[in-house]
Amino acid sequence: MAEYALKIHNREYELPKKTISVQERIDKIDDDNEKKLLPKRKKYENMFAFVKDMVGEDAAKEIFETDDLSRIDDIDLCTITISYLGIVDAYSKAIRDYQMDGSESAINNEVLGKVISLAKSVETIQNVTSQVQK
Repeated sequence: MAEYALKIHNREYELPKKTISVQERIDKIDDDNEKKLLPKRKKYENMFAFVKDMVGEDAAKEIFETDDLSRIDDIDLCTITISYLGIVDAYSKAIRDYQMDGSESAINNEVLGKVISLAKSVETIQNVTSQVQK
């Protein structure tokens, strides 16, 4: 099972597994932010609530210096955004790592195939050269 963590303020906060309900919340927040139909305050409140739910109240207090949504006027908006995006990125990282491993394997197999082919060519050249010298 993949492990996920939000990395912010030189700390790591454990995240729950990525379930369909987590993905649906991410999709809703992303859609709301993209459509620009909600007031900015509501967008930040939604991201704050999501982060708090993902990391827990104690971690939210450390990250935001509060876990009280009514104090959103006192919270740095960049911290809310970075925390939210950090969670989204943490969940995406496992997939990116898997894809990179597959790409590296394919590249390594292709390179290995070329090296083997080159070695066979060198061996053939050596055999021909030794035949000519006799």
